[in-house]
Amino acid sequence: AAAVSVALGLALVRRWRPASPGACLRAAQRRLGASAVRAPGPYKFCSIHPCFTIQDEAAAAPIMAEFVEKTKREKGNIWYGWDKVGDKLFCSEAYVDGDAVLAHLENVGPCIDKILAGPCKLESIEFHGPASELEKLRAIAD
Repeated sequence: AAAVSVALGLALVRRWRPASPGACLRAAQRRLGASAVRAPGPYKFCSIHPCFTIQDEAAAAPIMAEFVEKTKREKGNIWYGWDKVGDKLFCSEAYVDGDAVLAHLENVGPCIDKILAGPCKLESIEFHGPASELEKLRAIAD
């Protein structure tokens, strides 16, 4: 899997435009040999997109840093980051599957409580992923 992601990145850089996943896979197979690179199975990754209104930026900053530190140690995390636009705070995060999302939410539960206790107000939250993985999240999303 690591060889695939490295090869896919090189294929995108050389072409200077997005390549289809199939084209990237074929390029990686030519470069590394067909037996070294297999097509991935159906994807299971899920992403979470919460949006907050900042009420106290100074109080929110250390909590955001704590979120990042806790998330760094999670096995199932693909990416995690914060963006601030005016008084809005957006978190962009992805996990290998629904189980990893559940593990993440359990891990950062105390941070969620802290940030919602005054520094920020949750405006919206979206969960994206395949239906089979989102079904695992139904109880927490409701």
